[in-house]
Amino acid sequence: MNVTHSVKAFQDLTVYELYALLKLRSEVFVVEQNCVYLDLDDKDQVCYHVMLYRNDQLVACSRLVPPGLVYEEMAIGRVISAGAVRGLGMGRKVMGLSIQYCQELFGPGDIRIGAQTYALGFYSSLGFVPDGETYDEDGIEHIEMVKKISKKLSRSKMSILDLLHSLFFSDFPRPIVPVQLCLHWESSGLRSPSHFLDLHKSCWCLHRYA
Repeated sequence: MNVTHSVKAFQDLTVYELYALLKLRSEVFVVEQNCVYLDLDDKDQVCYHVMLYRNDQLVACSRLVPPGLVYEEMAIGRVISAGAVRGLGMGRKVMGLSIQYCQELFGPGDIRIGAQTYALGFYSSLGFVPDGETYDEDGIEHIEMVKKISKKLSRSKMSILDLLHSLFFSDFPRPIVPVQLCLHWESSGLRSPSHFLDLHKSCWCLHRYA
């Protein structure tokens, strides 16, 4: 089973990717759940879209919502997996990717979702906790949930952000690119910014112009 993924801003989607994305959402949210509602809410255009493929077929997707558009926090919405792959871990895979890319694209911060209550256990297993009372949305019971993520960076991490920005990324907006590198440094296990810089300087130079 060949599983791949893609993450794109709305304007970068091909017409075929957009068609497949909307088709899958309609199949599940409208037809399978027997819920007549307007899926196209004029928010897709400013979101990023995570697409998970199995053998080149779209089998799961989500959209990453920037902070301030729906909630104060960044959000993950329109999480869906095709009926044919239920039980194969595709939903967990697409959510893991969504959490990862939220932090990379929008910077460190909490993530809020509006979850259907039947999936409460699933989202809880990913670190989301209920926040508030249940509510009805289009005839389906929902509850808001939040995944808390530390926004604090140590002094050494802040220094490496400043250094990287001045050396390699002065023409990139902060904090998106430096934060991605900071998260990479944190996961690398290296003890100091200088070690990380020596090891990855050539990669950063290439990444800048990719």
